[in-house]
Parts: sequence; structure tokens; C-alpha cells
Amino acid sequence: MSRAFVLFGANIQPERHVVRAMALLRASFPVVAVSPVYRTAPAGDPDQEDFLNVAVELRTSAPPQMIHERLREIEALLGRRRDPTRPLGPRTADLDLVLVEGLVGTFGAVELPHPTLADQAFALVPLADLAPELPHPTLGVPLADLARRAVAGSPRPPVRVELGPNHSPRVALVTGGAVRLGRAIVEALAAAGHAVAFSYRSSARHAETLQASLAAAGVEALAVPADLAQPEARRHLVDAVLVHFGRLDVLVNNAAIFPRTPIETLSEEAFQEVMATNLAAPVFLAKAAAGVLRHGQGCIVNIADIYGLFPLRHHLAYSVSKAGLLAATRALAAELAPEVRVNAVAPGIALFPEGYDEETRKRLLGRTLLGREGGAEEVAAAVRYLVDGTHTMTGQVLVLDGGRTVVL
Repeated sequence: MSRAFVLFGANIQPERHVVRAMALLRASFPVVAVSPVYRTAPAGDPDQEDFLNVAVELRTSAPPQMIHERLREIEALLGRRRDPTRPLGPRTADLDLVLVEGLVGTFGAVELPHPTLADQAFALVPLADLAPELPHPTLGVPLADLARRAVAGSPRPPVRVELGPNHSPRVALVTGGAVRLGRAIVEALAAAGHAVAFSYRSSARHAETLQASLAAAGVEALAVPADLAQPEARRHLVDAVLVHFGRLDVLVNNAAIFPRTPIETLSEEAFQEVMATNLAAPVFLAKAAAGVLRHGQGCIVNIADIYGLFPLRHHLAYSVSKAGLLAATRALAAELAPEVRVNAVAPGIALFPEGYDEETRKRLLGRTLLGREGGAEEVAAAVRYLVDGTHTMTGQVLVLDGGRTVVL
């Protein structure tokens, strides 16, 4: 793992974009430290507003070209549009990999160290806050000494500034949040004071209605179309939330599919389709959000199922996916501790699947001790408890099944 240093600058809505850039960096790389924010004079094109600059230290084994490509993606997400007629003009985000400890040379589109690093006060001052004794790779001079020289020769040296306090509400992301159980969870977290983002796949009309109703209630909400069976959609979903809100505190993995897959007709393709949505998506969404959840000491709630404990006949793929999600809950709790709590809710009969007739419903309810379905609101209340009602519970599963598993 190498020490890598990234410099951020912006002078279009700079306070907003500093927050969002830091969140996107934390979701992309292991961020070790972030410098104070500095107000700096524009370099090379003076007819524009001052910049805000921040240096970020990463600890990563990613090659420089890969880091560079992700930085360009983040710039684009934050609205950066490069003007060839004014390359040093105003910008929403400028992210450069300027130094990697021990690396000198050209790596794809990246030259290390950055060719102008040695005499730019706007870069050296925040970098020296992070690594004052680190020598410049080619000059051998500590960054702190280079920063002092650059400041002495600058007519307007960088000035440290404090950004205003962040009073934005905690942000929750609920996958599959437009209908049924997902909608109940979205509404419960919104009622608890969270801003909410939710994904949907084919329920565009329901998503639009829900977003409008939340907005009418004064809740900041974001609906994002996403087919979470596709790996790239998971990263795009997290990116969309961070660009919109600048933070992510809660991830609720609710999206799932429930196909009938008896062993006699089960195909590998059908099995993998269920695994992709029901198991891979929660795991890799957790991975994509881990850095920002760690920073905010957030939490993850997985919506599992009692069929992950006691398989449902003719639904092999679904049962296996939910068993895997229960195991993933415990494994993620271990991986992400101590900053992030990870728990699960395993409903029994919360909402019957569409298409179940009255006879089937009565038969299934007859297997429970209480003889009634819990309803989506009960599961949503359990999620809200795991999010806001406990601070030490992690790696646990709340079973809400009317007592069904007691007498199985």
C-alpha cells in the first residue's frame, strides 16, 4: 500500500463541491487524512473567483492511471466541463494525483510527481499539513520547506478557512424503495427526520408519486432508476446519492426478486439472476458505500427472510440467496466494525406476494402462533429501530414472523 496524495480545487460553488468531492473520494479509495481548507488566488488565469483547495492522503495499491481515471469520473459527476480555450478557467472540481511516495515517472496520463508541484503554494501548503517531512521525490526537499519557500514568494499566499457547520439531515438509501415494503421503509425513515434516496427498477410511476409526496411533506428525496443485478449500477447508485446529498449514513438493502425455481427446472442462468439481485447487490453496495459510511459512523440494514433459515420448497435460489444474506450480515459486521453497524430483519409474513389467493394466505397464517401478518409498517419500524434506536447492536437478525419459526 502506497501513500498517494490528491489535490482538490474548485471556485464554482466551492463549498458544496468540496463536501461532495470528499464523499466521493471516501467511497472510492481508503482516505487516511484530509487537510484543512484553504482559500487561494487563481493561478494562470486571474480573471475569476478565488479557489478552495484541499489535499487528501490515500493509502492504496491502485495504480496511478486507475486513480487518475476515477478522479476524472468524479470531476464529471460534479459537473466539470473542460474548456479547451480556457484550460485554467473556473471549474466545479479539479482533482489531480500530484504525488505517490516512491514513484517517479509517467504512468499513462499521469506524471509523478506533478510537474508544477515544487513551486505552487496552493498545492504545497495543504500537502505540507498532511506530510510535512515527506521529501519531494525528485528534489529531496521536505514538503514543509517547499511550502515555506512558495508562500514567501507568493503575493497572495493561501489562507486557511473554516467551512460552515453541516446541518444537513442524515441520509438513508433504500434499494427497491418505490413500492410495498421498500416504500414503507422509506416513509418511516423520512418520518424519523432522514433525507431519503431510493432505487427502483420498473416502478417509475410509483417512484415519481412517492418522491412527490415526500417533497410535499418537506422531505428531501431522490429516486434513482437502477437494475442492481448489473454491477456498474451499484457504483452509479452510490455516486448519485453522494452527488445529490454529499453524504450517506444509512444503507437499507431491500431490493429482491422472488421467482419460483424448483430444482427440476432450475437453470444456472436463473440461479445467478437471483444471486445477483438478492445477494451480490447488497454485498457490493456495502463495499461501494463502506468508506463514506465509516466516515459518518453509519449503519447497514439488510432485509432478509425466514426462508434464509428454513428454505421454502420450490424456491431454492431465493432461499439460498437469503441464507447468504444472513451470513453476509454477520461477515460485514465483522469487516466494517467498529465504525459501521450491520444488522438484518428477517420477516416471515409481512406482506403476501401478489397473486397469493385467500386460501393460500389462510393456510400460511395458520402456521404462525399469532395467526396474522405483520404488515410492512412493522418491518419498517424494526428497520427504524436498527437505524436510530440502538448504538451497540451489530451482526444480529431480528425475526418478525408471528412465531412461525418457534414451532417449525
